[in-house]
Amino acid sequence: MAASLEYLGHDVVRYQENLVDWNTLAERVGGDDGEALLWTRTWHTPEQPALRELGKLRAAGLPTASYHLDRFLGLEREALVDSEPFFRTDVLFCPDAGDWAAHGVNAVWCPPGVFHAEAGARYYVRPQRWPYDVVLVGSYPYPHPEWAPYREEAVRRLRATFGRRFAVIPHDLRNRGAVRGALLGELYATVPVVVGDSCLAGDPPPSRYWSDRIPETVGRGGLLIHPEVGGLADWYSHDEHLLTYPLGDFDSMVALAELALENPDRAREVRRAGRELVLARDTYVHRMRVVADWLQVAATVHAGAGDVWNIHAGFGPAVPPVAV
Repeated sequence: MAASLEYLGHDVVRYQENLVDWNTLAERVGGDDGEALLWTRTWHTPEQPALRELGKLRAAGLPTASYHLDRFLGLEREALVDSEPFFRTDVLFCPDAGDWAAHGVNAVWCPPGVFHAEAGARYYVRPQRWPYDVVLVGSYPYPHPEWAPYREEAVRRLRATFGRRFAVIPHDLRNRGAVRGALLGELYATVPVVVGDSCLAGDPPPSRYWSDRIPETVGRGGLLIHPEVGGLADWYSHDEHLLTYPLGDFDSMVALAELALENPDRAREVRRAGRELVLARDTYVHRMRVVADWLQVAATVHAGAGDVWNIHAGFGPAVPPVAV
């Protein structure tokens, strides 16, 4: 996020959240170090010192915002929302469109993105390193019990259908290490089909929530198969930018993978169109442009989030792509 803000021309002073002295943070932010605070992660920060410093910043008219990529509402981790000071800034930007107001949180829906450099990079096809036709990329076994059975069933069905042509990444790799950056781009450039999901636990599943695996995969040129979720079709079109199937319909999931393998030319076109869309609209440069605009307007009017609510229209699907 800091690199994206710098790309946009902003000066950024980095603080490591779990190492910063929370008893003096307001003095540093309000001094020569900055005009606003953007908090981008939560590591169970000591509650009282952080709340005290946030109060000092608010009293000084300096805006504060939080930015998170994960889902919290409707999961076991929702209990953290009422205790973590991370959720007590002026506004929270996140991809979880649940009822944050019930927790007293000013939240703005913010779809996830991909790093601009990684969406625009060139990746090489390396079939010797990635000798698979289909992969599922993500944590396995899945750490959230509410969603673990879904991913387990998806993996079971894919293994039964494709055998050794399928792999769970990074679980099936010998070194079990994380696959990120250029390696992840190579993987998506090489493997014809990527199956992924988001933590859609709940009845009904959450609307307008999907994980960053969508822009992370599509933005690097991967062909992604993902379950349908409310609002997704407004952002990415089925059979144009990715492939979607009804949630829980694993027969359709497998059939889509087989169809993509049988039609490589069409799959290649979907990959190209999806990557172009993400590069034009869904990088973290785009996301940070809207966040920075909010912070600048809030600083100008010396007000809380409610006075500059209109600026969040920048995340809506009706906004035309902005080249960076």
